[in-house]
Amino acid sequence: MRPRSSRVYGVAAALGFALGASADATPPHDLTRATQVRLDFSGVPPAQTLEESLSLLPARARRALEYAASIPQGGWGKNGVGSFIRPAYGGFALNGTAEEFINIVLDPATKLYAKVGVDFVLIPNFCERLGDYDFMLHELVNVMMIWGRGDGPIPPEARRKLLDVLFTEKGANHYTHYRARWCGVVNMKDTENHILMTEVARYLTNDLLLEDLQSRGEYDAQYDNDANGFNLWLLKHLQPFAKNDFDEFNSRPYQGYTTGVLQILYDHTRDARVKTAARIVLDMLAARFALQNHGLRRSVPFRRKVGYHQNHDLIMGDGEVARFAILAGNYASYDQLPQAWRPHYGATVMVRTALTSYRPPDTILDLIIRKNREPVFQKFHHRNVEIFHSSPSFLISAGGVYKDNLDVEKFENDDWAVATTLMPARSGYDRLSFIRFEGHKNEKKRNNTCVAPGFACGLNPVIPDSIPETCMENRGPWTFFRFAAGEEACPLRFGFHAALYRAPCKSSACKRGGSSWGFLEAVEASEISYERFVQDVLAIHHLTPFSDRRLNRYVTHAGHVIEFELQPGKHWEWPIVAIDGFSGDRRMDQWPLAEGPLVKANGKGRMWVRNPWLGSSVVMDYADPTRPQWREIMD
Repeated sequence: MRPRSSRVYGVAAALGFALGASADATPPHDLTRATQVRLDFSGVPPAQTLEESLSLLPARARRALEYAASIPQGGWGKNGVGSFIRPAYGGFALNGTAEEFINIVLDPATKLYAKVGVDFVLIPNFCERLGDYDFMLHELVNVMMIWGRGDGPIPPEARRKLLDVLFTEKGANHYTHYRARWCGVVNMKDTENHILMTEVARYLTNDLLLEDLQSRGEYDAQYDNDANGFNLWLLKHLQPFAKNDFDEFNSRPYQGYTTGVLQILYDHTRDARVKTAARIVLDMLAARFALQNHGLRRSVPFRRKVGYHQNHDLIMGDGEVARFAILAGNYASYDQLPQAWRPHYGATVMVRTALTSYRPPDTILDLIIRKNREPVFQKFHHRNVEIFHSSPSFLISAGGVYKDNLDVEKFENDDWAVATTLMPARSGYDRLSFIRFEGHKNEKKRNNTCVAPGFACGLNPVIPDSIPETCMENRGPWTFFRFAAGEEACPLRFGFHAALYRAPCKSSACKRGGSSWGFLEAVEASEISYERFVQDVLAIHHLTPFSDRRLNRYVTHAGHVIEFELQPGKHWEWPIVAIDGFSGDRRMDQWPLAEGPLVKANGKGRMWVRNPWLGSSVVMDYADPTRPQWREIMD
């Protein structure tokens, strides 16, 4: 395992740089909007091994910071958080100063413009709350922690203004709920990203204020995070994430704010227990991402934000994809992008990640990067369920289950299920380019979880128009796909074969959900020839009466038996009835947090991540909120 640095300046230090969302609203800096500046990784090859990932990390980070430094300095205000902070990060890191940023901070017109927490307008000028200041605040505190202490480049007068005027949250009166009494909104719990951004900013501001007082020989217990109980509060606040995952799971775009502020906490906390707690939560997310992604692309269910459930671009708004573009760098699948990195939200996440000292442990980082190994079947259960079959040449991802979270028909807090997809390892960043099962035509009735090893089923199967006819062969209800490297007739040489069975809906339940149903099997081309695969599938199943009404039995080319129901009787029931005669618990809401050969978690704060190819494991124990424990061990 590589040695770890205790420095808080992350990649900036390693490169020798100069050192010195809302319940209903779009984030105040909607970073998906167009800009003339692009983040370009050309010349920095994608990592294919752990060693390449580590050695190329400084180059990836420099590209992100060069991008930030090239952006014109934006002004102060709610709608300019990104354009105000990003150039400061780039300027300080690369040039040792950010004069325009400092001048704006010192401008008398630069004042508090909103409250922390939720921002909403129900009735203009009557029932509204001006919020979202925490989006700016936690970034400002990060700037101050890196460049505003000791002999850092932020001058004393700017430090004073930040501490006394712009850093509004301090002490230990924690923000968790918001109030708007004049329109009947009283004591409502805020979202987890608002709470985390606000409270981490408060926590670190306390450290800065106490440091400032101690430099003058003074002391105030309200800023001592041990004396005021803040360390204990944070430990207890972070523990549920390790036990249950995030309420805003896989959020587009809010998870980028959550992980960003956790990285800031990890970088700057003085308390060893809080640092370990932040690491455990970040490593938990990294372990899940290792199974979700193939070449920095994932197709997963999510909560928040409405609109992304109909956006098929797999990188737009996905902060985790952007974060691991820096931390892992396995972006070979994006060579086909017609321009430099397009999602500017993602580019901003990369800038922040370029400065953090957080690193996924080798055990997990290697799992994220190296996919040219044997297949792995893994399940996760948080608010929703995620099921993956990862193979060297493809990734089968379940789309999840729709869940109505009763927010008065705004759907902002609902869990969204996406299509179940067969993603080639070497191509595609748009879900519409994959063979997939869209699921029930009514999004609120979707249970897209029919995934087993090498197998998937569902309503409304789709073959994308992007697959040439020369790559397909129709045999009755079967369509076979020849994606092997040696198939000269097919230009899509993905390295696997697939068989898709499709049939029109006959039962009334199936017809209510769509017009057709089906299932597929995918197999590595290295395991069996295309001709033998077709022969085996047709020979085994030429007399099998598959039905959308009853239990089906499918035998794979390797002889494994998968029993499944197209539409289970209950919304949260797994359509897979048995695998090789073994019937597990089909009540998906009763599954543990993680279950599989690589990641196990009991939902009580204990998680185990194993990398059999490195012969190492990460063991995390957060069952006792006051004593989080983390260790990476060799088997």
